[in-house]
Amino acid sequence: MQKIYAIIRSPTLRAEVCRTEVPREADYDGAYTITPKTVPQTLETKKKRMTGDLLVLAIPYYETSNQNGTTVIIGG
Repeated sequence: MQKIYAIIRSPTLRAEVCRTEVPREADYDGAYTITPKTVPQTLETKKKRMTGDLLVLAIPYYETSNQNGTTVIIGG
């Protein structure tokens, strides 16, 4: 338990000390690794304590050659 120290300079000072606890934030228990998608994503982190780093992977990117050149697929 932490101690509180005070210097009292007034003989008429009144104080009441009570113990209080600050509620602890809940731990985030969702995914810590995500891949961007073509639709919005929400990680439910509001008022949650994250216990690690969030890793956002690179947007998926594919190339394929064909008779017309190269087809690129991004985010597919």
